[in-house]
Amino acid sequence: MTEYFLSPQPEAADEDLDARLDRVASAPGSQPFADSRVAFVAELSRRILTDRAFREHPELMAMAHWFRQANINTLGSDFLDGQEGDKVFARRGVVFHIAPSNVDSVFIYSWLLSLLCGNANIARVSRRRSAQMQAFFAVAASLLQQEVFRPLRDANLVLSYDHDAGITERISSHCHLRVVWGGDHTIAGIRAVPLPPLAAELVFANRFSMAVLNSEAMLSLDAAAMAHLAQRFYNDAFWFNQQACSSPRVVIWTGTEAASTTARSKFWPALAEQVGLHRPENLPAQVMDRATTLFRVAHGHSDARAETQPGAMPSRIWIGRLNEVDRASHEGNGLFIETNIPDLASLNDLLSSRDQTIAHFGFDRNDWLALLPSLPPHAADRIVPVGNALTFSPVWDGVNLLRSFTREIQVTCSLTR
Repeated sequence: MTEYFLSPQPEAADEDLDARLDRVASAPGSQPFADSRVAFVAELSRRILTDRAFREHPELMAMAHWFRQANINTLGSDFLDGQEGDKVFARRGVVFHIAPSNVDSVFIYSWLLSLLCGNANIARVSRRRSAQMQAFFAVAASLLQQEVFRPLRDANLVLSYDHDAGITERISSHCHLRVVWGGDHTIAGIRAVPLPPLAAELVFANRFSMAVLNSEAMLSLDAAAMAHLAQRFYNDAFWFNQQACSSPRVVIWTGTEAASTTARSKFWPALAEQVGLHRPENLPAQVMDRATTLFRVAHGHSDARAETQPGAMPSRIWIGRLNEVDRASHEGNGLFIETNIPDLASLNDLLSSRDQTIAHFGFDRNDWLALLPSLPPHAADRIVPVGNALTFSPVWDGVNLLRSFTREIQVTCSLTR
């Protein structure tokens, strides 16, 4: 069964998928950051930010704040300033977005950035409709009903369907760019579906993230500063139950063992207070997952040491050295693997190409710049302060989305006729 959340001519409920696809593919586009598209995104942002109901969904509030008018204006001017000499940016055409099932709001960033770039869009979202996504689609659909945004309604289709390679192929045949957010298995399946010869593809695969905390710097914090740090760490880890690819699942402490022991004794109680205050979702299945993952990690390390009872919220386990099995077996839900290294220079020995975001505390820019030349390929695409792990950027996993959602046209003219 196919469900439609945003569709051209929604009143024509009996219109089949191919007719809807044809409508989107034939819809007129625009130049990047056209006034009408900026106005739509800014108004969508404003409605979410001013609707008290959305305060229950901090992820959407953060998204709406990111897409506020002032930020869009800066984003657009910075991007368009790159048109120098004979270089001009133009839309790709039709972009097909395949959203992840665990962090469905990621699709919104991808969709709205592509929309701002002048494209028509088709998006497949998860069958598991969260309350926040239902609320978002209601606002977006209402806005698209306005006559001023009619051209955008005709150029955007958001639907949901079971895993069906046939439907994916029908959609893919219309697209000029396919963007896949998902696990390795999902990406492998989608890649088997053919694309038109001139179409391109972007994939954002399973990634793993960590926090690197300077023990010595943490020891200088007073109670208020420690609580603030714990709150920011909580936001990074628990907004999506540690399911987001950028949420830290490993905490690496730098400094002497004595310093890290003291720092840990201050940090984890402060985080426990945040957990008690916010009471994140903690279903029996999540408790079981933390316990089984803790045992699985312990089995792979002769020096492993459980720091909490299995299933505790949060759960912690100490190991001597992170390995790829730890990365593959850890699925979030409130478990933190801990280890200690003497200094930041030792971090490179622990990193792999699967590592995406490093949320850090107690280091400055020069510390990280000294580390970058020896990073493994693809490792650490994002290095951000604690509290910013989930903050979106138009550069994601090392890919500039605005440049990917557009094409570069060379326009030259002869000096003489």
